[in-house]
Amino acid sequence: MKIYITTVGRSTSNFSKPLKSLPEITLTQLTPGQDANLPLSRAGWLVATPVRTFRLTLGFILAYMTIPRRLPEQQQDRRNYTDKELINDMIVPLLHQWTKANALFKPPVINQCRTIELKLTKLWHKAVETSLGKGNLARKNEFLHTLDTLFDILTCKCSIQLCSESNCSHSGKRENNSHIDCGCPREKKIPVLELEFIKAQRTKAEGQGSMQMGSIDYSETKKQIANAKKREQIREREQKKKMKSEEAIQREEELCQDVYHFFDSSSDEQEATSDDIPPINVNATKLSELVDLSLEVLEPPLTTSLTSQELRNLKETPMQVPKWPSHTQSVERCVKMVTEAAGHVYSHERREVVPFY
Repeated sequence: MKIYITTVGRSTSNFSKPLKSLPEITLTQLTPGQDANLPLSRAGWLVATPVRTFRLTLGFILAYMTIPRRLPEQQQDRRNYTDKELINDMIVPLLHQWTKANALFKPPVINQCRTIELKLTKLWHKAVETSLGKGNLARKNEFLHTLDTLFDILTCKCSIQLCSESNCSHSGKRENNSHIDCGCPREKKIPVLELEFIKAQRTKAEGQGSMQMGSIDYSETKKQIANAKKREQIREREQKKKMKSEEAIQREEELCQDVYHFFDSSSDEQEATSDDIPPINVNATKLSELVDLSLEVLEPPLTTSLTSQELRNLKETPMQVPKWPSHTQSVERCVKMVTEAAGHVYSHERREVVPFY
């Protein structure tokens, strides 16, 4: 049975042509293998295929993409099975095959689903154009020549070299017989265990390479899953430590800001208070010169800022009493001012002065 690439909504007899370079595949080859028991429909058709019959080349990808429309349950609904649905149904089993090769084959080691979808769409449209006879002969031959190459979804495209090619002294003496000069980030690097396999898949000729995909290596897969869980736990612990340290630093900064704010507000209050209290003139010879009366006096002058010697000088210096007006209101005002000033002075308990005798 030949493989036909058919456009959606068009008659097969008028618009479809066989892509002769693709391998002939019968439905009997696609019976479920020993490693899968899934129904042979849509997304299940590729997963149900025995691993030994599936190779990750462009030709086999296209061949398998044509099978869902040829299944008995899809014959009646084939026109409504769009290209987008076909490509989306292809992504899951394709990733399944890569994961079966190695449990570490997952993003970001391989491309994200959106990138894989774009690659499959481009491949499918190019195959449809070639099947319909679009383009010149050279372009068609170039496309047919690439059908045996790997459908590469690895993020790393660095060149891989075998030990035998570089005359390495470790050739044949270790499990990994390959080298790679890779500058990709660590999370995107190809697993070292799979370098030789990827090298063989990328350099295969006529669909055959020195290494083929086999069944799952359960012991190696179990080890890889355990290592991945351990790395995830380490990453979570480091992230928690980092969060705790950041929270501690933030709390310390908030505490420092509160302390700075407290001292700043205290100093501002002290400055405001000192601005309101008028200074005492210790060199005054008249009582009217002790305080500058031209200032807006909000608080009475305090003697706590004067030294004992300055207070003695004030005591021993004879002061000239100003001549106040002798009318009654002036006397009452003077008595009131003296009384208020005396009350303010004696209300400060910390005042240390030399008593006047």
